[in-house]
Amino acid sequence: GDVLIRLVRSHPDCKEIKEGIDGDGDDRTATCTVKRNQGGEIEEITKTFSWRDAKIANLTTHESWKSYPDRMLQMRARGFAFRDSFSDIMEGVILREEVELG
Repeated sequence: GDVLIRLVRSHPDCKEIKEGIDGDGDDRTATCTVKRNQGGEIEEITKTFSWRDAKIANLTTHESWKSYPDRMLQMRARGFAFRDSFSDIMEGVILREEVELG
């Protein structure tokens, strides 16, 4: 996750990345918004990943999700936002957390 944010931030078309966590417990949701220059216009893509999403995907029983729930939610939201906004530089790369846990 940290390598990908470096790649995206260093791209000349990256204008902004905002991340955050809202809510508590089962109502917790991570958000990642990416702004990219696309031919002179700024495109904004926002992706979220909630604790409920993690439960549906059977992720919440894994140790990393128990120990670092906000970080895990953040990485999922970030991965979705980066793949949708900078797929050209990611070239199919996904986050380690996604590979390990599915």
